[in-house]
Amino acid sequence: MYLKLSERNQRYHEQRVFINIVDGAGWLARRSDLKKLYNSCDFILNLNTLDHLEVIICKYTPKAYFTVSPKPIVEG
Repeated sequence: MYLKLSERNQRYHEQRVFINIVDGAGWLARRSDLKKLYNSCDFILNLNTLDHLEVIICKYTPKAYFTVSPKPIVEG
């Protein structure tokens, strides 16, 4: 998936990013898999760095998708 995304970015001049989110459980025993995940994405987040997700989304989302009107009130 990451290779296809990178190819589209290059071919169509897009700026899409691939984010992996890991939970941290069991990665000490699976370091080679974690290394593959790390090398196959633009950003890798865990529970301690999940707050960076909003910044990443705001940076890479085209301005056309942002609005100046207030968010709707959702009642659940």
